[in-house]
Amino acid sequence: MPEPLRGLVPQLAAGELPWPLTVWGSAGTGKTCFGLTLVDYCGGFFWSTDDFCEVMADAKMGRLTTPGAQREISATELWQELACTSLVVLDELGTTKEISDHHYRSVKRLLDLRENLPMVVMMNVPLYQIAVSYGEPVASRLAGGTVCKLEGQDRRLSDDARSSQPEARENQAHPRPGTPGAFSNQAGTGPVVPG
Repeated sequence: MPEPLRGLVPQLAAGELPWPLTVWGSAGTGKTCFGLTLVDYCGGFFWSTDDFCEVMADAKMGRLTTPGAQREISATELWQELACTSLVVLDELGTTKEISDHHYRSVKRLLDLRENLPMVVMMNVPLYQIAVSYGEPVASRLAGGTVCKLEGQDRRLSDDARSSQPEARENQAHPRPGTPGAFSNQAGTGPVVPG
């Protein structure tokens, strides 16, 4: 588990910090691995944002079935399950270039449904970019929880590949100071805990 998250998880579980936990940072810093580990340990659901939106579309259209196609799962049933499950992890928020109305409504509804319930949202971009892509209501819901930035180099790359592109990696991990947006103050380092 990435170091900054080790102290946050027990505090979140004890109710000392607010949900959702929003984890952001450059590619390869351990966000997805962290989310998968949590779901493996706690149970619940793990989806990339795009996959979640596709599943919701399939449920609305009557195309979502249980394993083995034994029965159809309605959108209402899926939303009820999401409200009751132990944990929901949403990965890769902010990677979609164009946000459709369905995509926006699905993400916002999930955030509303899981308010004050265990949920982890992971993304490669800071909150001010989510505010630009999804609007301030979505960014505000994320900022209302606990925000943690993971820093470091891409763990997937070899040492040779890491050393060949340090400037690109540095620019990706740290947005330019003073970038406009209502949530640009969230581009700091380390956990951001609402005061």
